[in-house]
Amino acid sequence: MSFAQHKAGDAIIMSSDDYESLQETLFLLSQPGFKESLSQSETEINDGELLSFEDVFKEPQ
Repeated sequence: MSFAQHKAGDAIIMSSDDYESLQETLFLLSQPGFKESLSQSETEINDGELLSFEDVFKEPQ
């Protein structure tokens, strides 16, 4: 990312990959319930409530 200052206003220049990532993040955060679901998932991980790949997909990894 690059920052450019100009008398008309500042600008930020970023790669298309960074821009896409930002757009995806903004989309996810705008979905109702997403932040709560993510927080619940983090709590489950911290509490050791995990499933293996095989348990989830019913096949060995």
